[in-house]
Amino acid sequence: MDKSNSKVGLNVPVWMTFGNSLRITNIVLLKFAWAACVIGGTFYGGIVLAGMFLTCFLQHRWRKEYPFFVLLGLVGTALDSLWVYTGILDYGADTLVLGPLLLPPLWITFLWVGLGLSIFEVLSFFLSRPILAAILFAASAPFSYLAGAQFDAVVINSNMALLAISGAWLIIFYTLFRIANRANKSEQQASEPAGEDVGPDSLANASEMTRSAR
Repeated sequence: MDKSNSKVGLNVPVWMTFGNSLRITNIVLLKFAWAACVIGGTFYGGIVLAGMFLTCFLQHRWRKEYPFFVLLGLVGTALDSLWVYTGILDYGADTLVLGPLLLPPLWITFLWVGLGLSIFEVLSFFLSRPILAAILFAASAPFSYLAGAQFDAVVINSNMALLAISGAWLIIFYTLFRIANRANKSEQQASEPAGEDVGPDSLANASEMTRSAR
């Protein structure tokens, strides 16, 4: 009996492979991120974000993704700070006060960073569809804040201002996925082996070899 075939019977489902398990984990973590941050606050949100960072390391996506989650974390935090400063949103006691600056709670930053960690994995479908991504995220923005208000995580002082938030999300996510798609294409092109030039001589030699084989 051939020992090399002794393990053939151990058929492991595709979804149970290490790589696919990490992808499923990413999906689950992104689903839980909003609830963990909005309902659980900074502590539970930090735990979920740590899990997302861990899967990012295990999938060797760190170098590719760190510019995007850093950028989105900064831009998103600055945007929510603007809403707090103008009085559109109020996070109550969770608002961070740094001198004259009014900043949103850390769990808001965690949410933005979590989205940045998902661009090339859970949200990769939108890489070549930046317009669709922008429309969907802009449409979901008001509902995200309204749902947060239902859990007393934020007070919305002007429902009409939610249109401004939608507009900002439209621009941010369209730009983000355009840049990410270009970065993804550049990486793929760099990793592809250089193809050999197929000139007339090569084609003639191929035809001659085909005739001789017949």
